Amino acid sequence: MDPFYSAVRVRPGTAADLDAALQVWQQSAGVTLRADDAPAVLQPLLISGKLRLYVAECEAVLAGALLAGDDGRRGYLYHLAVTERKQGVGLGRALVDIALEELASSGIARTHVFVQIDNAHARAFWARLGWRERTDLAMYSHAATELGHAG
Repeated sequence: MDPFYSAVRVRPGTAADLDAALQVWQQSAGVTLRADDAPAVLQPLLISGKLRLYVAECEAVLAGALLAGDDGRRGYLYHLAVTERKQGVGLGRALVDIALEELASSGIARTHVFVQIDNAHARAFWARLGWRERTDLAMYSHAATELGHAG
């Protein structure tokens, strides 16, 4: 076995992994973090199980991270990122696989991921994994805080 793979561990993360995951996301082109990605917002969601974090470690250093959640019918993946040095060796695929397995065990059969239109690297990644780009939908968002509401 390749020594690299014996030093790789993909596992469910905990709130204690959040700071390292945020560092990976902050250093990754194509990942956009907003105020609702702050540790104070994400930690309670992770602790309650409303969101799940998955991490990839290489030689005990966090090299990739992914958030997953569901609404009871559909799964959603957020912020998949692997450090530039560790890209191309299967960590992203492994993170997606573990998240999809856990979602499926909860009865979630369909999962979505949102990718920025100009992120060609991410779009190519999801296509290589066999995900289908949706062209039949338009996404609309509402954020009360952006509209001056207190909620």
